[in-house]
Amino acid sequence: MQFQQDLDKITRSGRQLLTLIDDLLDLSKIETGKMSLHCETFMPTDIVREVCESLAPLLRNNNNTLKLHGLRDLPPLFNDATKFRQIFTNLLSNANKFTDRGEIRILGGPIPDRPGWIELAVQDTGIGMDK
Repeated sequence: MQFQQDLDKITRSGRQLLTLIDDLLDLSKIETGKMSLHCETFMPTDIVREVCESLAPLLRNNNNTLKLHGLRDLPPLFNDATKFRQIFTNLLSNANKFTDRGEIRILGGPIPDRPGWIELAVQDTGIGMDK
C-alpha cells in the first residue's frame, strides 16, 4: 500500500515538473495573446489536496505545518483544471519558500451571492510582503 502511494506521489511530482516547463512555454503565449483555456468540470478540493500532498516533503524540509479550512464546502468548478493546479502550486510553494518553522493555512469557501464562484486564500507566518 505504501509503495503504491509513493509511486503516486512520484508520478504527480513528475507531472508537476512537466507543468512547470509548460508554464515557461505559456509565458510566450500570454505575451502574444494566444493563451487558450481547456475548461472542464472538476472538484477544486481534490486538486488542492493533491498539491498539498505533493508539496508535503518541501513543507517538512522547512519544518512548516499545513492547516486546511473550509475546503469541504467548495462546489465543483467549470474552468481550466491545469491552470488552477499551476496557480495553487505556485501560491503554496511561495508560502513555503518564505516560511521556516511556521504555519501555512489554506482557507476556502464559496462566495456568497455568486453561484459557482469560490475564494481560496493562502496565509503563512513567513516574512511577508511589502504593501
